[in-house]
Amino acid sequence: MSGPAEPRRRRTASTTRVEAFSDAVFAITITLLVLEIGRPEIGDGELASTLLHQWPEFLAFAVSFVYVGVIWLNHHALFASIRQVDIVLNWINLGILGTAALVPFPTGVLASALSEGSRADQQAAVVLYGIVAALMSAAWLPVFPYLHRHPDLLVDPTDAQPFRAQRSRPWVGVISFGIAGLVGYLISPWIAIVLFVWMIAYHAATSEGLHANQIARLFAWGRLRQTGGSAMTTEPKEAAVQNARTHDTSVLVERPLGAGKEKIMDERTNRERAEKAFRDWSAGTGYITDLLADDLRWTIVGRSRASKTYEGKEAFVGEVLEPFGARFSERFRPVTVRSIYADGDTVVVLWDGEGTRLDGKPYENTYAWFMRFRDGLVVEATAFYDSVAFNELWDEVTPAD
Repeated sequence: MSGPAEPRRRRTASTTRVEAFSDAVFAITITLLVLEIGRPEIGDGELASTLLHQWPEFLAFAVSFVYVGVIWLNHHALFASIRQVDIVLNWINLGILGTAALVPFPTGVLASALSEGSRADQQAAVVLYGIVAALMSAAWLPVFPYLHRHPDLLVDPTDAQPFRAQRSRPWVGVISFGIAGLVGYLISPWIAIVLFVWMIAYHAATSEGLHANQIARLFAWGRLRQTGGSAMTTEPKEAAVQNARTHDTSVLVERPLGAGKEKIMDERTNRERAEKAFRDWSAGTGYITDLLADDLRWTIVGRSRASKTYEGKEAFVGEVLEPFGARFSERFRPVTVRSIYADGDTVVVLWDGEGTRLDGKPYENTYAWFMRFRDGLVVEATAFYDSVAFNELWDEVTPAD
């Protein structure tokens, strides 16, 4: 009798083809807009007046060109944070592209209605434009909740919480464009066009999020709370690590525009390795030595009894870690990880540790470790801590055999 079938794994792929296809759709859409501007007849010396008469077509083109460009900016900012895609995200993206591809049609209708149509035609045209624009906003409704629920698709999974905070942006578009179309039908088509321009400005200012800049925050309905964090932000349930916590300080890293995803992935991987090592050490399921390379170079700064540079993992473990650990009746462990900062191959951990000495006295100290990674292991580190507290332990307690 065969066992239960294994659950099917979710297939994911790189974003390269999706981004290339999406950019092509936006490029074609934005090019098609110009086809809605009619070429005037030349003759009888009336070209200048004919071109002036076509100003509604130029206006409709300009508004829609900027609108599609703004949607592309939003799309570009979105995929800058995405590492891989699955089938659901592909379908969501197709919905975004499909509604964007509709824009040339209402643009042409609006241009014709403004230049040659009656008031009733203009009312119908702004309603049509408002419906298509609202559909474009509606296509974005599922993307932010989905990425919040699937942080594994992101370049940096700690960005998942801010994605949750962006869910209001598409709703603002759906409601506002719907209201603009209704106002254009009941009051004046020109008021609708002004509202369309205002909404385009909103999407432009918030293309990188409600918190991206001062202008974006002016549009936000309240102050966005930066939640950030890392995989260790949620307090574990085990008693040994109930007090352990990590605050993500990645916002302090100013990455240049166009920074490769590979570098960000390395930072994320190194930070995750450090987080896991400290989490396991705190829970008693591992030790910091799991993180160290054999050719380690570890420097302890200050005037403690152990301050010097240790060449090799064996030297560091034998001269520092083993005699240090032998001075405790209740093992020394991290109790609070204050912050973890990652930049390229370097990870900085600020943490508090405590244990009970063999003489029954408590030992507490705060550490700052600057670690350089290679292939997932620490090859070089510089450590800072309170030398006075360390020396008291070293001098007053004889290590157990």
